[in-house]
Amino acid sequence: MVYGCFGPKGLHLLMNRWQWSGHVVLVVLVLAWILGARVYVVRSGSMLPSLAPGSLVMTLPADYDNVQVGSIICFDRGGQLVAHRVKAIRGYGLVTQGDNNSSLDPGTVGREDLKGRVVTVIPGIGWPILLIRAFPLVFGGLVALVFAVRFACHSRSCHKTIG
Repeated sequence: MVYGCFGPKGLHLLMNRWQWSGHVVLVVLVLAWILGARVYVVRSGSMLPSLAPGSLVMTLPADYDNVQVGSIICFDRGGQLVAHRVKAIRGYGLVTQGDNNSSLDPGTVGREDLKGRVVTVIPGIGWPILLIRAFPLVFGGLVALVFAVRFACHSRSCHKTIG
């Protein structure tokens, strides 16, 4: 059995879980890229309960003429990416509304604004991305701390093999 600086199931087990999670996210992102998909993180609660803040959404390119009422689409609204549900289709554009909003969105979504159709939602997995974007210096400090602890463990020969 190998004992680390923090006990037999301490830091090493935690790092293995983080590494495994990182590999899963990497595989999802590579598959998304191969399929032409885009991956976004939900930042607001306008689509609760369907899309909670911190959820990761994957979109595929959508043909404007094949969008249906009830679909969740991503579109550009004044330079911001928005994911809302299609409530109606008019000759001049798509009428949308957030599930958690009491009124329809102002204006309509035109062909040029449509970015894709939401096909997959992974709740909660986007929080690390939101936190990194909000606090990049804190994240950098935590990464440096993890590397410093790992380096200290290896340089002090903290590992023992008991056989």
